[in-house]
Amino acid sequence: MHLDHKVALMSGKVQDKATSFDYWVRLSTLDKNYPVYMPVKTNPYFENIEGKLKHFCQIGLKEDRDITLSFIKDVPNEKDSYKPVINKISLDTGLKMLFATDKGDLVGRNFYETLQKFDRQITKLVSNRQRQKLKVRCRKYDDLISKLNAYLKNEINRCLNKLVDLYLPAEIVVERLNFRNLNLSKRMNRLITILGKTLIKTKLQSLHETYRIKIIEINPAYTSQECSVCGYVDKNNRQEQEAIKCRFCNTSQHADVNGARNHLVRSSDEVINIYKNKKAVLHILVDRFLYKLSNTERKYAMPHSKAMALLSKNPYFSGSLAQAKGFL
Repeated sequence: MHLDHKVALMSGKVQDKATSFDYWVRLSTLDKNYPVYMPVKTNPYFENIEGKLKHFCQIGLKEDRDITLSFIKDVPNEKDSYKPVINKISLDTGLKMLFATDKGDLVGRNFYETLQKFDRQITKLVSNRQRQKLKVRCRKYDDLISKLNAYLKNEINRCLNKLVDLYLPAEIVVERLNFRNLNLSKRMNRLITILGKTLIKTKLQSLHETYRIKIIEINPAYTSQECSVCGYVDKNNRQEQEAIKCRFCNTSQHADVNGARNHLVRSSDEVINIYKNKKAVLHILVDRFLYKLSNTERKYAMPHSKAMALLSKNPYFSGSLAQAKGFL
């Protein structure tokens, strides 16, 4: 039901008075001079949108008979006012850190801890209902999922808005998204995979439509194992969750930042596109590293014998491609 200012009049909370609610809606009734006042709680996503609140609201009734109120803001057209400062910013997406950039930023540091709290609550509820041989779906379960979805939406939007405001990019480079963590339950992994992917894609599409920022999706194969400095790819480069240390050039950096820097390079790669399978990508990376091996050895003062010993123990390099080229 849509109501304009003649029927529904909105006002903000009064300073030093009621603090439990953010807005009040005065609804006219059939009895003159006897309006109904409805309290409304807002959310960070709505409040962070710049614009003028319109005297118009929509009232809805959900299946569980909860009443929802939606407000509308007059948002200025920002396409013409947005002036890019840098060409690209590249992102690595994960659960420990929601976003890492090629510039070294780590945003969403508490993301994983909050997901764990939701996971414990949902798992406990599901376990209790299954033990009682009840259906998993109930009002409490739906409320938890709704809160999880709201948190994901607010955090994803907050972090992406922060990075856009900070760098003003013309393009944003992202990987094909994969939200999974072995320490979370299967149910939570499934939920955040579905919700997280959708919300990030929706927000990126919104940034494209609002600011004309171009969104570039890259093939992420081996970007978590490849050194962004020398190009050496080895699964043993990453022996810790949050850190990567290249076994060839000894460069140490945050694993997600390293991934974001590889994504930036991959965005300009005309050979490794999003349609290449992992096996083909690995062949290309190995081939490129071997082709420039002598120059890389000189750059990092790596004796040839030591380089050969390292590569011979790496299954990525000890296969048919390296043998055929006569390097090993």
